[in-house]
Amino acid sequence: MDAFPLRGLVYEEKILDAQPGERGSLKQCTLFTEKEIEELIEAISFMDKLFRNIERSIGVESAYNEFLYELQKLKTVDRYSVARVDRLFRAYVMEFRLFLDHWKKYISDLKKKDKRYGSIYEKLYKDVTSEIYDSCEEYVLATVLRNYVVHGYDSIDHCYVDGHNNRIHVVRDNLLRVNISNSAKVIVKQQPEIIDLGVVAEKSLAALQKVQENLINYQLTDEVGQVVLKLVNAKKRIDDAGIQSDFWMLIVSSAPMETLDYMNGLKICRVTDENGKPVQEKPKILPRIVKDVHIDYRALNWDGYIAIALYVKQLWEKGYWEDIQKKYALT
Repeated sequence: MDAFPLRGLVYEEKILDAQPGERGSLKQCTLFTEKEIEELIEAISFMDKLFRNIERSIGVESAYNEFLYELQKLKTVDRYSVARVDRLFRAYVMEFRLFLDHWKKYISDLKKKDKRYGSIYEKLYKDVTSEIYDSCEEYVLATVLRNYVVHGYDSIDHCYVDGHNNRIHVVRDNLLRVNISNSAKVIVKQQPEIIDLGVVAEKSLAALQKVQENLINYQLTDEVGQVVLKLVNAKKRIDDAGIQSDFWMLIVSSAPMETLDYMNGLKICRVTDENGKPVQEKPKILPRIVKDVHIDYRALNWDGYIAIALYVKQLWEKGYWEDIQKKYALT
């Protein structure tokens, strides 16, 4: 396969033993033609937008995991320990709200660029969140608790530690101190006298993930499926060639490269030896190319891109998105 000069570059294998301060040599990639590199650049630009939306749930999921970990390891009810759990629960309900706010802003911005598509997406968002609101009390309680802690109240009124099933509670009637909608008041009044915040967090997160799934499914068109396959197949070709690297350089300009940054390294390792036999090596840190005035490049984090691309590929192949595509069709 003909190679296009300076279109795809990887570090030469001999640089694996380079010392700090040594200039790393590069070799030209012969895996992709000029046309294929252009297609990869287009595919990555296309997928970047989808990746940002997929990642919207990461903040709230991380906040939940941090809260759950701290709750489970709680051994005493001393003020410091309880305050730490309280802080992490408050962080969770704040991230819960931010997740919804970020989607609303994304859709609002989308309407400014494409009113028709944005309006359909807005209807989908309202339908999905309304359905979850009506079917999951914990989803409603999470929004109420966000308003509650914003007004300066601690989320925890009672804490129970038994070493196996630690629980924290808020008094139901305390939540009525803040202004909430009439529908939310009805839900709150239906709760037990003390509300288990661990259950609220667990079930509200599951509900939020359903919202995320539906909003993402509307973006999983056939075009997305083909783009994902293009990235996954490109990664396979790189692996089959014996290159396993965290980063891959797609070079846009053919100008000389002059600058290397030794402060931030790339990880790279071989997967085959000179005879093509599999080998196992620990990744080694290499100098990282930095953008110079003479060149424009895109450094791809394959571990991140491919992990998400494979996830999207699974969603796309399951076909769950087809129902939403039909229900909220543009035509």
